[in-house]
Amino acid sequence: MTNHLLHRYPDAAALPDDNADTHETYQRMRILDRETRRGEAAVSSPTAMRALLAEVAPTADPEWRAIWHSVIDVDERSLTAGFYLGESDSGTIRHSEEIRFPVRNRLDSLAALDV
Repeated sequence: MTNHLLHRYPDAAALPDDNADTHETYQRMRILDRETRRGEAAVSSPTAMRALLAEVAPTADPEWRAIWHSVIDVDERSLTAGFYLGESDSGTIRHSEEIRFPVRNRLDSLAALDV
């Protein structure tokens, strides 16, 4: 989601202004909140969520990177995660391919174990 303690500011409309120490975390949260509340057309798929996460990912400060991102797909019952790998020699940010983790309920897991 973003890099601040959500319990301190449960309402995105009441977030404080960013400063040099917050690395625009509150602005990213405002964008995420606004875009995910626009209705079904806003973020209605894992692809749309990935695009939104890419839009708000910090890129300007090399010391402040999102080291991983994840997308939960409730229809597919899975979680995908991608990881920050560093910068190339030209300064381009490198990421891993996404890894997909299927989510199984307890009964599915037991059936797979033949219990």
